[in-house]
Amino acid sequence: MRDATALLVSATLVYYLLILVISRRWGGGTPADGSSADWYGLRSLAVMTAAWLLVSMAAGPLLGVLGRLARIAPMPNAALAAGAACGLLSGEGWLQIVAAPPWRLWAVDGPDASFARGVLVTEVVEILVPLAVLAWLVSARRLRHVWPQVLLAMAVTATLSAGLWHLVRITANQLG
Repeated sequence: MRDATALLVSATLVYYLLILVISRRWGGGTPADGSSADWYGLRSLAVMTAAWLLVSMAAGPLLGVLGRLARIAPMPNAALAAGAACGLLSGEGWLQIVAAPPWRLWAVDGPDASFARGVLVTEVVEILVPLAVLAWLVSARRLRHVWPQVLLAMAVTATLSAGLWHLVRITANQLG
């Protein structure tokens, strides 16, 4: 559990450090009064870093327990844990696909085409990577005969995860 939490906290810190130092997408705006908006961007970056660190500390133990169960639990529990972990990790990708279906992104032409293709690749990766790990885990743990339970757990938790991500978006839009 501590390892999973440490991994999520580290990933969050690296992500926001890269935004701070490399992409610098927090800066460059100018409010109507002509002043710099950099402090607003830095404040927003600090708030989001803190928020995601809290989420990492809450989600880390849960994902750690699911990972441990998937590795060492008896078959039915291992299958449920593996499917649940996959669903939780792929939920945002499923929400993205519902919000911006791949066929619509692929059809975008003009100056926005490369951006739309990038979004499409991101959506596919957000779903395929957890599914690939799940397929590997099912093979490595010899869970083939419990695929229905794995898929059911994945579908239920992916749906719940997508719903939570949707609530996060709504909340963020209300605050912004």
